Amino acid sequence: MGEIQFNDQYQPTSSQVERVTGLSQFFIAYSFGLITNQKQAEIAQIIICVVIFTALAYILTGLTENKLPQPTQDLIQSRQPIGPIN
Repeated sequence: MGEIQFNDQYQPTSSQVERVTGLSQFFIAYSFGLITNQKQAEIAQIIICVVIFTALAYILTGLTENKLPQPTQDLIQSRQPIGPIN
């Protein structure tokens, strides 16, 4: 059996870190009303709406996946072996 190797040495590049911290600072500034540029505020609103709707869709699909029909007792009993098990 092969073992799964995990890469614990992953280090994000500085541009990836800057991008994430820049986005979080942008959202914090928007939520506190510090963005005065109308275009940036519109972009932030669109991105926030997309994130919220994506999260809602993910939650709703997760809830409906648990509600799939379960096999009935007859189907479960029909899968049992007919003869004695040695």
